[in-house]
Parts: sequence; structure tokens; C-alpha cells
Amino acid sequence: MNRLECFLTRLWHCELWTGGVGCPCLRRWDLLRTRWGRLHLHRFFADDWSLDLHDHSGFMVSIGLWGSYEEQTPTGTSHWYAPWVRTFPATHIHRLRLLTPVVWTLVWVCPK
Repeated sequence: MNRLECFLTRLWHCELWTGGVGCPCLRRWDLLRTRWGRLHLHRFFADDWSLDLHDHSGFMVSIGLWGSYEEQTPTGTSHWYAPWVRTFPATHIHRLRLLTPVVWTLVWVCPK
């Protein structure tokens, strides 16, 4: 972890997200938890661990703070360059491939 990540980890709970197969791809800080949803800070440092598309647990709002990635969906490929604000339902399936070494996002996840 770099100095910024160490500082953030002293303030908020942090998880190293491996996707269940031991290949870490992002670090996630839990900034806020309410009955209306959760606010996370993400630092992506690798592509999604699986080649399969995946969905998420609830409606999401993603704010790109730094970096860029390619999003692969069943209907094609899109490129996202920070800054961005986007929303997508829990049924949205995708896979991410980083275009920069690091991508930082702020994400609001609504309850399931």
C-alpha cells in the first residue's frame, strides 16, 4: 500500500477484493453505511479477475475520480475517462479492463 492508502485505511475499514480466486484487483474502503445504501472508495489496480461478465448487488452510482477503463458488455465496449458520473441497475452486466495503471472511483450502492 502507498502512503495515501495507509492513511485511508487508518480512517475507514478496507478490503482487498480478490473476486474469490486470490487475484487482487481492487482495494475498497467503506466510507459510509446507511439503510439507504453504502458509499465506497475503490482503487482498481488490475483488470477484473474473471473473464466472465458480472453484475452487482444493487443499483449503483459510479463517479470516476482518476484514471480510465474499458467496460465490456454483451452489447459492446465503452471507454470511461475520469471524471465521469454514471448510473446502472443491478442487472447491468459487465467486465472492466484498466486503461491506466490505477483507477479511483467513488461508488454509491443501493440496498439489494
